Amino acid sequence: MALSKAVTLDDVSFPFSSSSSSISSESGLSSEVIQAYENIGFVCLNGFLREEETQTLLQRAKTLERDHHRREKTENTSKKTVFTTGEKKQASSCSDEYFLNSASNVSYFYEEEEEEGEETLNKIGHALHDLDPAFGAFSRSEKMKRFLEQLGLVKPTPVQSMIIFKNARCGGEVVPHQDDTFLRTGPEKSTIGVWVALEKCTIENGCLRALPRSHLNGTRKRMFVNHDAEVRKVQFSNDGDGEEVEYNIEEFVPLTVDAGTLVFLHGENVHWSLANTSDKNRMAYSVHYVDSGKDSCVWLNDNWLQRPETFPFKCL
Repeated sequence: MALSKAVTLDDVSFPFSSSSSSISSESGLSSEVIQAYENIGFVCLNGFLREEETQTLLQRAKTLERDHHRREKTENTSKKTVFTTGEKKQASSCSDEYFLNSASNVSYFYEEEEEEGEETLNKIGHALHDLDPAFGAFSRSEKMKRFLEQLGLVKPTPVQSMIIFKNARCGGEVVPHQDDTFLRTGPEKSTIGVWVALEKCTIENGCLRALPRSHLNGTRKRMFVNHDAEVRKVQFSNDGDGEEVEYNIEEFVPLTVDAGTLVFLHGENVHWSLANTSDKNRMAYSVHYVDSGKDSCVWLNDNWLQRPETFPFKCL
């Protein structure tokens, strides 16, 4: 399914993809883009970042990766935290204190599989939007604030950010999931995911795939942590009917996009990506926002991601 064409759902046509001519730093998002987001649950903005802006973030990510590996060699670090997806594996790997403390840090997580005996990074997270100047400037820009307000957030507040590596031949699959499973306000849900391609995304290198209108079916699961327990442990609960959902890959739209493309994802949209089986890397940056401007949107105290009072979340 080509992203440049409109897709008809329920006799109403909405474009999955909009060119940079549909957006303006002065006027904001077009009504067409907002309608697509509300009705389909995601929308792509081609050319959101200029080439030099994309390269700034890409090179900054590579610098963080390189400096981390140098520190490892110098300090002879042996412990490495692996990040995996899927409920059973995630409940185990995310219960690690290094992961649970990453809300306030720039932390490094490895792939489960190695490439030719060399350990590779899966992602860097989760406070880049507050601790790294380059990613902070992007995440807290006036344009981002204006666009998120147009999508319904009264006070857009970034809570989690990460560089996703998806390295050639070893970037692992990310199973179908909803961002509201992991990041939740209540009683009203408000999560919006922002995903930016820093390198060209293709079928072969594991492009993002999104399921149209899946945000209309509610959230299936919730990940939570009892932070008062002696040993903190990630757990999952069923929000839906308890039945496991079998997804058909053919129903997902593959977002085969160029570097610099931005995707807005509704918090209840189901999306995933297959493993990278190609010789091309597929790096991306993702940041998640919630609303801190409504009494009905309270950051839940059993979310896995928590910060100390000395380092609170800060709205745009």
